[in-house]
Amino acid sequence: MQEHERAAGAWHAEWEGIAGVLAATGGAAANMAEVLDGLEVHPERMDVNLAATRGLIMSERLVFALAERLGQEEAARS
Repeated sequence: MQEHERAAGAWHAEWEGIAGVLAATGGAAANMAEVLDGLEVHPERMDVNLAATRGLIMSERLVFALAERLGQEEAARS
């Protein structure tokens, strides 16, 4: 019962932490907007990179997807 009934002033101690997290999140979002604004995608270069690894660059994601059904060890062997 106690965890759902907090004192009227106790939550004020959390505001500093919440404000810090919100400021950091806003800063990260602003930085990512700047990075993505200058992003250039070169599909032909992406094709060359995929060919160089014979598609293995995507294998980790595939293992994670298969692990949900096969289990981690079996997915890694596949």
